[in-house]
Formats: sequence, structure tokens, C-alpha cells
Amino acid sequence: MNTPSPSSTTNQSAYPKTAAGAQAFVALYFARVNEAWTRPQAGLITPLCATSSKSCASVEQVARDLLSKGQKYDGPPVRLGSATVLGRFDPSSTEVVSQALQERRNIVDAAGSVVSTDSQKPVSNVFTISWQESGWQIQKIEDVQ
Repeated sequence: MNTPSPSSTTNQSAYPKTAAGAQAFVALYFARVNEAWTRPQAGLITPLCATSSKSCASVEQVARDLLSKGQKYDGPPVRLGSATVLGRFDPSSTEVVSQALQERRNIVDAAGSVVSTDSQKPVSNVFTISWQESGWQIQKIEDVQ
């Protein structure tokens, strides 16, 4: 079965109720973060997440802050290397571990002046996601050291 690429659809339910679909959904999350922070645009992260997800709320808040300050990232801030289902696949609660690279990127203002710079570093997370009527939903995101 072909799993849609993150950029080919915005419909959560297009990501099948399979391990591959769960992994592709986590890839969608990273694509949305990049889009939300480089445009910037609020409202791209929230639809992917449970209302109780503090991590998602925090990421969404960054997009809102950038928007309100007239700032944005000058390139995609994160590059996903891999997303792999951890342990046994269960759509009611599945953990997906991601390995990504936070890119060295500038936050720039409307004039293109550098406001701050993020340094490059590896980032590992465990996403707890579950299948809902509308498709996959992020319940929580934990940093892995």
C-alpha cells in the first residue's frame, strides 16, 4: 500500500490505520512544524493533536509568537531522519520514535534581519499517537535523551 507523503495531503484520515500510516503521520507532523514556522502560520499543528497535548500546544504557540512578531525561520528548522513504530503496533495507542536533526537556522524579522539563531543538534522524540474517528491523533510527545 502506498502511504501518502506529508506534502501530498492535509487529510489525517489519508494516513492508514497501519504501522506505516502511523510513521507517515509523524512525518506529517514534522512537515507541518516546518511550514508553520517558516511561513509563519498558526493552526497547522493543533488539528493533528489531542487538546491535552502540551507539546503540541507549545509548538503551536511558537508559530503564533512568530506570526505576532512578524518573524519567521529562514528555512525548515527540522529534518526528519526516521520514524519507527516502537514495540507492538496497536492503533489504540502506538508509540513512534523519531530521529531528526534540528537545523542551524535563523529567525528573521520582516526586513530579513537576524533576530536569533538555532544551533544544529540531533533531536529524538517518542510520539504517543492513537487512532480516532478522524484518523491519527498525537496524544503526547516526549524528548528522548
